[in-house]
Amino acid sequence: MRRKTKILGILIGVFCLFLIPKFVFAQIPIGNYQAELVDRSPSQVKLKIGETKELWVKFKNKGDVVWLKDVFRLGTSNPRDRSSVFLSSNRVEMIKEKVKPGEIAEFRFKIKAKKVGKFREYFALVADGFKWLSNEIYWDIEVEEAKFKATYLGQSPYPEILAGEIAELWIEFRNDGNISWKKDVVRLGTSRPLDRGSIFSKDWLSQNRIEMNKEEVKPGETVKFTFKIKAPFKEGVYREYFRLVADGIKWFDDIGIYWDIRVEPKIYKARFVKKSPDPILKPGETKELWVEFKNEGNISWKKNGINPVRLGTFDPIDRSSLFFSGNRIELKENEIKPGSIARFSFKIKAPVEIGTYKEKFALVVDGLKWLFDTEIEFNIKVEKELVLKNPIRVGLTFLDAPSFISANGDFVVRDGKGNFVKRYKKGEKVKVELAEIGYFPNSLSFIPINDAILQIENPRINKSYNRFRGILTFVRSKYSSRAWVVNELELEDYLKGLAEVPDNWPKEALKAQVIAARTYALRNKLDPKADIFDLYDDVRSQVYLGFNSEIQKPNQKIAVEETKGLVVKYKGELALTYYFSDSGGATEDISNVWGTDVAYLVSISDPYSLPISWEYNFSNKELKEIFYQELQKAGLEKEIIVDIEIKERFPSNRVKEMIFKMSSGRELKISYLDINKKIGWSIKSSMFWVKNLGPEANPSFKFYGKGWGHGVGMPQWSAKRMAEKGMRAEEIINYFYPGTYIEG
Repeated sequence: MRRKTKILGILIGVFCLFLIPKFVFAQIPIGNYQAELVDRSPSQVKLKIGETKELWVKFKNKGDVVWLKDVFRLGTSNPRDRSSVFLSSNRVEMIKEKVKPGEIAEFRFKIKAKKVGKFREYFALVADGFKWLSNEIYWDIEVEEAKFKATYLGQSPYPEILAGEIAELWIEFRNDGNISWKKDVVRLGTSRPLDRGSIFSKDWLSQNRIEMNKEEVKPGETVKFTFKIKAPFKEGVYREYFRLVADGIKWFDDIGIYWDIRVEPKIYKARFVKKSPDPILKPGETKELWVEFKNEGNISWKKNGINPVRLGTFDPIDRSSLFFSGNRIELKENEIKPGSIARFSFKIKAPVEIGTYKEKFALVVDGLKWLFDTEIEFNIKVEKELVLKNPIRVGLTFLDAPSFISANGDFVVRDGKGNFVKRYKKGEKVKVELAEIGYFPNSLSFIPINDAILQIENPRINKSYNRFRGILTFVRSKYSSRAWVVNELELEDYLKGLAEVPDNWPKEALKAQVIAARTYALRNKLDPKADIFDLYDDVRSQVYLGFNSEIQKPNQKIAVEETKGLVVKYKGELALTYYFSDSGGATEDISNVWGTDVAYLVSISDPYSLPISWEYNFSNKELKEIFYQELQKAGLEKEIIVDIEIKERFPSNRVKEMIFKMSSGRELKISYLDINKKIGWSIKSSMFWVKNLGPEANPSFKFYGKGWGHGVGMPQWSAKRMAEKGMRAEEIINYFYPGTYIEG
């Protein structure tokens, strides 16, 4: 039992040990605490009620212990730790964090007079929690009665203010007392009853206090209290009383200061003035719109802050707009006063879908009310002005007569720099003459809207095929100075308007033709026929008849769509995909036609040939006209051709060289290069034979042969016959362009 009691005693002792404040062990240095008074503020102090004054004292550390700020302090004494009528605490800290032996410690503190009378305030140095030093000092403080007296000088007029609005008031006094007014003491307070909370307070010190606009007002000086009031939302006339007060000391005499404040209802009223014209936009295009209203109410419209006036989407209210983000549009100006005009400016962006849209708006006082009688409407037309992505330029004809442009829809005209010139409606005709075009690089482009089809009337363009997709551009070549009309359109649309083979041919033949034609067009785009276009619209390039031909060839359109993007390549490059009508049994090596070598354009046996047989009788005069340049160069243009001999043929059976025997006995060699220049409607291919029809002095000649065209590449009739046998487009292409491949 005694053993248990002993253990319990030890535990209680340990517990009590922990109750002793830790700073006794951790913070109080043990040693000799000695101090010597060095200097101090005067011991006699006079104050008036409410005044403050700073006192100070300096001691020298004469001991051997460092004085720490959080331990060594100046404390109230006589008796020790008494409450001071001048201080809120009974301790004053050193200014420094620590004072070593031999150094000076300074103590500074403010006293505030709260009570009239004479007081002696004692202080002494103390090492808190350890010991008091004998260095006691005191101040004799005399506090006199303060005379807080003011003379009223004037105030702002009684205000008329709109519900919820803010106004500024002021009142002016002169200090006729014997004490300076300090900002943190003398204030304007609500009265009748005293210290009531005002419903008009706005950024006051509190709901019942208003500060001076000066830090100090000495006797004889004037001061103005300027303050804001915010009107309640209930209309009426309110009387607000005020009175000067020295906070914590006394109220000034009540001289009956008040304002009668008239609160009037806010009237939001607007009248529509004007708006920007209804816009016409391209898909994705942006445009700025605006609308103006006159403020006919009694309150200013604010751009921001509480209850701003904005233009909001309407019908239904607050719907999300298709043309801009959100459903509100801000004022352009920060404030619109009654009687002034407000403008709302905003940008819209057209959607992708074409059409006519209605955008309705009305004015709204955000957080308060809609002005339903301000509804306005924009009719926004979204039209697609054609923008080409992968165009090809086709030269339709040179211009030597006026042209007339129209369309089955609207279209616009732009100059060579893309600047807008004019807009035309469906059915309107535009006359274009050379004088109106000017010289290169000036041009005029006619651009369809919403996929309209353009039509041109010109003597050089067949009336049956004068409608075109895409853009028609009138432009003058800087090389030839000749003006042309050029059709710029998407490559795939161009292919739909080609008229190279009949539309009732087998699908695979049509597809082979389209793939070859697409490749041919792209190769020509890399090496265009002229500075202003890539291809001719005739046999010099590919026969292109435009939109009417597209309508007449629905199967070709399908072939274009099913082969979209497919081209013929050789070793990664676009191939030269020449084609022609019929081979007569064998194609020709390109070197034997145009004198150049291409690995995949070689002579190939063609068992699929139709073949086409042809013949034509030439008079001597006609034949000389055809070969006039060759005869003139040799000085034989005035002689008669008396006989023709086929001197040599290529393996394909095409003529390599023939000889004209002239009436003088001289001979003229006509090479395959010269012959191939003449292949057309009379001489249909170079696979021909010649028969002299006499008479001997001036004979005519019968040319007869097989095949049609230059013989290089793919024969169109052979492609048809191969497709009829079930061969696919790729097989046809690979057969006539050996070593190539199709890529999309």
